[in-house]
Parts: sequence; structure tokens; C-alpha cells
Amino acid sequence: MQIMLTNDDGIYAPGLAALERELRKLGDVCVC
Repeated sequence: MQIMLTNDDGIYAPGLAALERELRKLGDVCVC
């Protein structure tokens, strides 16, 4: 599964890395 992860707080927001880490268990993640 391909997942696009976006965040209006910016790419370096604290929770974004944690969310990306968990979503990678489900498929390919692209952080935009």
C-alpha cells in the first residue's frame, strides 16, 4: 500500500516522525 503523509505544521513537526514510523508497518510512506 502507498501512503502519502502530509502535515500543515511542517515536515519537522514532532509527531510526524512517530506517525511515519507506525505507518511504514502498513506500506510505503511518502512524507510531503
